Amino acid sequence: MPTYIRLTDYNTSEAKEQGFFKPENRYTARQEDFEKIPGSPITYWLSDKFRVIFLELKREIGLLFCLFFQII
Repeated sequence: MPTYIRLTDYNTSEAKEQGFFKPENRYTARQEDFEKIPGSPITYWLSDKFRVIFLELKREIGLLFCLFFQII
């Protein structure tokens, strides 16, 4: 599984270098997880729980859309 390192919170190259070695800046994500969000943005820092919530909301919104426009 790919590992991503988030260094966007650091302003200098020295700080980024120190942050590189901190475990809390490391994230892993499966490639197919990116495809679950429209446009496939790179959201490697999202937890699996958040991805599940997003998919559930996406399903609920789709159902509400269908009911509102009486598609089903």
